[in-house]
Amino acid sequence: MYKDITTEQLEQAVSNLLAHIENPTPELPGLVFKPSIEFCDGPTHTVGLRYHTYPWMANYSGVVHGGMVATLLDNTMGITCRSIYGARKDVVTPTVSLAINYARPIPLNADIIVRVWAVTTGATSTQMTADIFLPEKPHSALATAVGIFYTVHAAKAKLSDMI
Repeated sequence: MYKDITTEQLEQAVSNLLAHIENPTPELPGLVFKPSIEFCDGPTHTVGLRYHTYPWMANYSGVVHGGMVATLLDNTMGITCRSIYGARKDVVTPTVSLAINYARPIPLNADIIVRVWAVTTGATSTQMTADIFLPEKPHSALATAVGIFYTVHAAKAKLSDMI
């Protein structure tokens, strides 16, 4: 476990994971939402990633669809969780539970920040908290979430056996 991870180590781990994000649907090149690092703090296990919201993320009301909000939160929490463990290839961090509160609509064609911090890290699970905000309004949450992520060595996980 990396309870004493430095900011530099956390930022490098996040950067390494982001470098491996590829477009999962090459036939639809616009459907990618690769974030950039906004901030990291190792001692508090906090990561902020900047995303851009695109028109394809819209619901019928013309704002970001709730399912996309969930994806952005889950994705950032998973990246943060795995990075706390040094982004090691032998550690997997699937989502166990995720609860979301939608406080305000998230606008399209805007940059947003997803901020995540680990509440507790343990031998087999990590509890995370997250919020989404506009860069110019960091104290006005658009959505919040809490999640639990399973943290285990890949060799022991046998996740396919759980299906």
